[in-house]
This record gives sequence, structure tokens and C-alpha cells, in this order.
Amino acid sequence: MEELELCCRRVWLTDDGQGGRRDFVLEVFAPEPDGADARCQVAVDGERMRVYGVDSWQAVTLALRFLRIQVEDLERRGLKLYWQDGTPATAADLDL
Repeated sequence: MEELELCCRRVWLTDDGQGGRRDFVLEVFAPEPDGADARCQVAVDGERMRVYGVDSWQAVTLALRFLRIQVEDLERRGLKLYWQDGTPATAADLDL
């Protein structure tokens, strides 16, 4: 896997399926040129994807929105998220 510059990261906890909890990590990597456009790689709990924009600003903005949509979908399918102190967290806590 290529080394990319990390732009931002959110670490929550989720149930590990064995009565404990594990880290659930969202990451946005620094935008990169893609021809005349730009792209950002994002990671949802380790799974990387690319988000494209007309410039680096739009690529980052769309990447953050994309992550919120991904988390909302996972929540609809039963994912439970928690802050490090154990309080519940949701996609709305991404403030987007």
C-alpha cells in the first residue's frame, strides 16, 4: 500500500463482536493531482477509496461528506460507535 500524507483522522470505538471494543478509524489523506482535477484517498476502518473533485478544496470537501454518508450507511446496518470515554457517537458528530 502506498504511503500517503494523512490530512485528518477520527478514531472512535465499535463493538468487536466478542464483548469488547476496538478502534474504528476514519482517515482522509492529502489531496493529489489527477490530471486537471484532484483526488483524495479516504479510509473507512482500513478500507481505502478515492474521492475526486475539480480541485484540492472540492476533493477534501467531498471526501469528508463521503465519509459521513458511509458512516450513516453503516449505522443503518447496525454499527454502533462510541467516543473513547464510552459515550455513544454518530455520523452527526462529524459536524458536516
